[in-house]
Order: sequence, then structure tokens, then C-alpha cells
Amino acid sequence: MKVLQVIDSLQAGGAERMAVNLANAMTKDEQFEAHLCVTRTEGPLKTSLAKEVGYVHLQKNRRVDLKASKRLAKYVKENRIDIIHAHSSSFFISYLSKFYGNKANIVWHVHRGSFVDISRPKLLLYQRIINKLDGIITVSEDLLQWSKQHFKTPSFYLPNFVVPARPISNPTILKGEKGSRVVCVANVKPVKGQKVLVRAFSEVLQESPNWTLHLLGNESDQAYVAEIKDFIDKKGLQDNIYFYGSVADASFVIEDCEIGVLSSFNEGLPMALLEYGQAGLAVAATKVGACEDILAQDRGLLMDAGDEAAILEALRVLMKNAEKRQELANNLKHYVHQNYNAINTLVALGEVYDQIR
Repeated sequence: MKVLQVIDSLQAGGAERMAVNLANAMTKDEQFEAHLCVTRTEGPLKTSLAKEVGYVHLQKNRRVDLKASKRLAKYVKENRIDIIHAHSSSFFISYLSKFYGNKANIVWHVHRGSFVDISRPKLLLYQRIINKLDGIITVSEDLLQWSKQHFKTPSFYLPNFVVPARPISNPTILKGEKGSRVVCVANVKPVKGQKVLVRAFSEVLQESPNWTLHLLGNESDQAYVAEIKDFIDKKGLQDNIYFYGSVADASFVIEDCEIGVLSSFNEGLPMALLEYGQAGLAVAATKVGACEDILAQDRGLLMDAGDEAAILEALRVLMKNAEKRQELANNLKHYVHQNYNAINTLVALGEVYDQIR
């Protein structure tokens, strides 16, 4: 079965890492031939793509780019693609390519938990297109119920998975002291809640001044980033809080941290949470998307989104209690290894593809 992952960029976001992980994993499974298409911009994750994966960059430069849609259809026909696996907003160009002779089945992979709150006008527009596709894959039960409620297209639940972390030729070097690092892997934007996290971290530093916070993620929302950095400057925390931008080796470098945090206001099933678990970190996350299920039963600490006091208390508990950190980390690592691996995912995904063809 020839499968083309379609994603808008190769920046180091969760959906992007999932597209790359799927393509790479398929190269090791005889039932698949793996391809990946980037519609807009490349990025650091390109270096993580296995050499066996067929690759095309459409260089799309506008919302409705008919030339890019035609290039996609051409690639599909020339490589006899059976399934187009469209991640996030790339379902639109995948659908447009149908008008240029693309006969492949199209599956839409929904990653963003915020879709459950989509406005009615936008939902109506989505319905006109999504109802003409062949399948919907969701990363959380909440998204699955939303999908079944609003679309006629068959919907399936498929959790994300993680793969073993590996270094790259120019690895990211984290600052601060080993043994006292907190990391947050998420694009820096309001919905991810870094502003609340930074404010809470600035308070707990009064008790644990040797700890450092490391923010890994795209900084495209420049106004939001500037606001956070202005707060850091005013508090004199430049030696405690660091920004790294989008990095290709996030899953590898977080192994040099002790605590992983997600302060998001909404999520689907965040890849970062699974990567924290794989790396053996103790985790604190907000009660959004699948986070609450993953961290249940003493696998991590949970906080209300936007609650600075709750984030502060979670950080305080984890920073001050090494034994608690280790207990939570061990529990989560075992759970992630058992439940979020490539073998289980590809078996389930193959069954989804078979049902929609």
C-alpha cells in the first residue's frame, strides 16, 4: 500500500513530528511504501526523514494555490499513491488535487484539540469538504466524538506514538545545570500558555534558584514572545529562562532535563507529553485533551489551564522531591512504552486504510 503523508511544514510541531514518524515507521513495515509531501515550507524536521521515504515539496505560497494542487496530483499519479494521509489543514490542498485527476483515497488526520470549539461558519465550510473525503483520524476521544457529531465521513481514533530519540549532526545544547532543568516543548503562542508558565516559574525560583526553564518551539507569534521576554528582562531572569526556537532534535535533548511541563489551554494528544514519558521525565500538564488520561493513576501531576497557582505548586512539588519525580517518571515511561509505540499504531492504521478503500 503506497501512502503519502501530507503536511504544511516541517517545523518541529506535534502534527509535523507525527507525519515524519509515520513516514519513517512505514519504511520498516512491508505492507507500506512511504512518501511525504510538504505543501508550504520545509524546516528542521527534514533532517529526521528517512532516506527511503519518497519526498516532494510543493512550495505552496497562497491559501488557494492551484499550481501546487496540480503538482500534488501529478506526484500522486506518477507514484501510484493509494492513500493520501492529510495532516491538519493540508486536507484542503489534498481535496483540490482531486480536480486534477488524483484518484487516491484521502484521510484527514485531526491533531488540534481546539477544533471542538470551531466557529459554526468555519465548521460549515469544513463540512462541505470533509464530507467528501474517505476517512477522519482523531488523536483523542474528545475529537472522535466531535468528528462523529459533525461529519458524515467515517471517523476513527488513533493515538499518537513515539519513536526512539536520536541525535542529529548539529545537536541543540541546553544551558543551565544538568539535574535542574525544566522543559516545555510547544510552539510559543497564547494557546500553549507559556506566559502563565513563566510567571509561575519566576515565583518558584525564589525557593529553588538553581533551576532553569527551557522553551523549545516555533516563535512565529512575535508579539506574544516579546511580551514574555519583556517579563523575563524586568524580573532579571535571563540566566534562568531560555528560548531555543524550533529544533529538530527536541525528543533527544529533553533527555537532559528532569521535568517536562505543558501549560496549554487546549490539546489533542500532544506529542511532547509522550516524548517526555519516553525520555523518563517527571511531568506536569494541564487537564486538556488526552493529557488527563495519560497522566492518570500517578503518572504525572495535573493542573487547571491558566491557573498560575496550580502550576506553581506542581513545579514546587517536582523540584523539591527527587523521589516523587522518579516515581512519576518511571510510571509514565512504562505506560508510554506499552501503549504508544509504532507497532501498535501501524497495525491499527492499516486496518483504517483497509476500511476506507
